[in-house]
Amino acid sequence: PDRIAGVIFEPVALEAGVWIPPANFVRGLRKLADTHGWFFIADEVETGLGRTGTMWGIEHFGVAPDLISIGKALGGGLMPLGAVLGDERSMGTHDVIAGTTFGGHPAACVAATVTIDIMQRDRIPERSARLGGKALRRVKEWEDLSIVGETRGLGLAIGVEIVSDKRTKARDNDVAREVFFDCVRGGVIPLYDYEMNVLRIQPPLTIEEPLLDKALDGMETALRKHSR
Repeated sequence: PDRIAGVIFEPVALEAGVWIPPANFVRGLRKLADTHGWFFIADEVETGLGRTGTMWGIEHFGVAPDLISIGKALGGGLMPLGAVLGDERSMGTHDVIAGTTFGGHPAACVAATVTIDIMQRDRIPERSARLGGKALRRVKEWEDLSIVGETRGLGLAIGVEIVSDKRTKARDNDVAREVFFDCVRGGVIPLYDYEMNVLRIQPPLTIEEPLLDKALDGMETALRKHSR
């Protein structure tokens, strides 16, 4: 343990299929980090800035990280930008000089500050929670279909498992791929990673509600086509 500097994890593993860890696991990880003096680091590159219905995904678990890594949405979809946040204890222990060739680009930093201002002004995380909750209630109804296993989500990050056996939850990557392409042909592009069995619903947090409903209609049509 004395050779470990920190533990880093995603509050919700979106790329892995929207896996939401049990709260006691996250709290246990925090306790383990405290016991051994490790940094407890939340990777919020995808889950942060309102995606899961709160400003930070870690908020769902009632623990505070020492450090947070953020990116992607920070630039408002306009500029590439990443950042690390931390409290004074975590960031101020030693004087460190960190230099990058293009770090701190003025235009990117302006984009980030404007993005954060708009998110707070328009209550974007709360909107994500409201629209995501409504969408998940509908998506849960798809579990009655023969090819749908578990559905899960937080905010506007929702995963739909495609299975060949509902009892064993055996993955069906082939049907997942076919459903994905049928969605695309119907005008909807869910997030999908090749050789995965989970289709992800992660629209822009500013999506208009009727458009989200229409996208769910398209996904449901594709799912029903392949259900027995």
